Amino acid sequence: MKKLIVYYSFEGNTEFFVKALAQHADAEILALKPVKERESKGFSKFVWGGFQAVMKQKPDLKPYTFKPGDYDIIIFATPVWAGTYAPPLRTFFENEDIIAKKVAYFYTHQGGAGKVDAQFKEVLADNHILGATDLVTLKTDKKTNEDKLFKWFDSLNME
Repeated sequence: MKKLIVYYSFEGNTEFFVKALAQHADAEILALKPVKERESKGFSKFVWGGFQAVMKQKPDLKPYTFKPGDYDIIIFATPVWAGTYAPPLRTFFENEDIIAKKVAYFYTHQGGAGKVDAQFKEVLADNHILGATDLVTLKTDKKTNEDKLFKWFDSLNME
C-alpha cells in the first residue's frame, strides 16, 4: 500500500512529526513550500500567519510533483493558524483534485484546534476519511506526541 504525507510546517514542529510518521508508516513525503516564505522571527510571524489564515489567502507554491493516483492513502498534516489549517494547504486543495481516496489528517497546535477538524472534513468530503488526530505541542513532550501519532496511525483501518 503506497502512502503519502502532504504537509506544511512553518517552524519545524509539524515537520518533526511528519518525518517520524513517514518512517513509522513507510510513507513518502510532499512538503508544501510557498514561493514567498516569511522568516520565523518575533511576534510579527503570528500577525502575518494569522492574517493569511483569516483572509483565506492561497500563497503560490514552489513546484512539486504529485499524482493522486500514485497513492493508496494520503495523509495531510498542518499547524493550526488562527483556527484553520495553514494557507499552503488551502492552495494545494484548490489546485489538486483529491477525490475517492483514502485520506487521514493530523494537526499540531499549542492549545487551540479551532475549526480545523470540520474544515478538513469539508474539503475532503469526496473521500473516505480514515481518521484524524491532533497534537498539542506546547503542553506535551515530543515523545508522548510521537507515541500518540503512531498509535493513531496503527489504528486506522486501511483496508
